[in-house]
Amino acid sequence: MRRRLPHLTAALLFALLALAAQRSLAPVAATHVYAQNIPGNDSLLHVWTLAWDHHALWTSPRALFDANIFFPHRGTLLYSDHLLGLALLLAPLRLVTDDVVLVHNVAVLAAPALNALAMYALVFGLVHRAGPALVAGLLYGFAPLRFDADRTQIQMLAAWWLPLLLHWGRRAVERGRARDAVAAGAALALQGLTGIYLTAFFAPFLALAHLWWLVCYPWRAHRRGWVQLVAADTIADYVHAFHTASERALALAQARAELAAAPKQREFWEYALRELDAVYFGIYFLPVLEYILQVECDEAALQLAQTLDRVQV
Repeated sequence: MRRRLPHLTAALLFALLALAAQRSLAPVAATHVYAQNIPGNDSLLHVWTLAWDHHALWTSPRALFDANIFFPHRGTLLYSDHLLGLALLLAPLRLVTDDVVLVHNVAVLAAPALNALAMYALVFGLVHRAGPALVAGLLYGFAPLRFDADRTQIQMLAAWWLPLLLHWGRRAVERGRARDAVAAGAALALQGLTGIYLTAFFAPFLALAHLWWLVCYPWRAHRRGWVQLVAADTIADYVHAFHTASERALALAQARAELAAAPKQREFWEYALRELDAVYFGIYFLPVLEYILQVECDEAALQLAQTLDRVQV
């Protein structure tokens, strides 16, 4: 018990700080979301996304991506992050409440503490000292950005999988235990299913981590651990690849359909197709493009095309 006391103390501290830092949201977590200083509110989008995920997974999992928006198009859940990884984690809460706002806000309120605890585990596993681990957890979990831009972006706020991925990945190679490799693969898969942004941003650092582990834990001496970790990573990458290919195929099919149905907008939709061929997540522009098509605003369409041409996606 004495050995666990520093860890329990750190977890309690992180939880209290998370509630204190979000004291404006905690009392109204069942009815309110954080405001956003732009038109619309991404928090409401994420509330709906999680609600749809839970509804579809319970009633018709095969129709998960065919959300109840932009009828008659299919696969409309993929117009934004589907948050499936987060939905799976939060699913048990739906057994005790139908309040989807509360379910979303539980994740928001808990995220800083979970992020900090994950970083604490990573650093403690490296240095075996609670002090540096506590400092690292505080810096990672309670960075100012967490309570500014990220507070309305649950897919960015839920960043606990990244330290856990490094923690379990290193242990899988060092100790050669299958359960650590499975945990690392699950963390990678769930991170990819939670949000594409952090997954893409983190990929180069994950590659560097693997190279560093290869230096610290050579293949010959740690063959079993490496085989297990690579197998787990491959399965997780296959999940990501399938998901990515589905998004891109949907985007291309719908853009081609709009091109055939709207000859007046041919130049604009040809531009959109070129962008989608180059960058699969151009699908996020499709609701905007379809709106422009519906109002037949050629000038606005060309202006948007010129804007997208200047943006490095």
